[in-house]
Amino acid sequence: RESNYTGNLIRALATPGVWILPYVNVAYQMRIERYSIGRGQVDNIPFIQSEFPGLTQKGLFDSTFYWSHRAAIAYDSRDSYDIPTTGARSELYTEGASPALGSSTWFVKFGVNWRQFIPLWHGNPILALRALADYIDTSDDTPFWELNSLGGRRSLRAYGGDRFIDQNRTLAGGE
Repeated sequence: RESNYTGNLIRALATPGVWILPYVNVAYQMRIERYSIGRGQVDNIPFIQSEFPGLTQKGLFDSTFYWSHRAAIAYDSRDSYDIPTTGARSELYTEGASPALGSSTWFVKFGVNWRQFIPLWHGNPILALRALADYIDTSDDTPFWELNSLGGRRSLRAYGGDRFIDQNRTLAGGE
């Protein structure tokens, strides 16, 4: 039962931070976001709301609003932000949203992300390693687009974007 939709996203981010040591950063991020879905761009595949009408009663097709807050501590020793050849970057974070602050539902996220760049044979090629783990605790009506996902150009490139969606996410890889 294939279906399609188009996601409509309006987002504002503010991320102040401070370097407390030469390689250690502490940051706060505030995210204000409105997300809704509309008809997909593929005409011969049905719109998700037509294909799964029972989800309308669950509020899946309602617009959502999130005002979330995130605290993170990061370590970054890479030699370049754009194309690193050596060093590491890791981040430990927690994020949350609540209806008491105006969000559509509540969630609490915890996660860690690590990347390491190791030069081989006189600096070329570079071995790039990555590991991440995320967990999200949500209310039952938190929509799938707020959950953790794998797939797409930033993770598991062999799969389409958001191919796997769930509360927990773990990934390790090297190239």
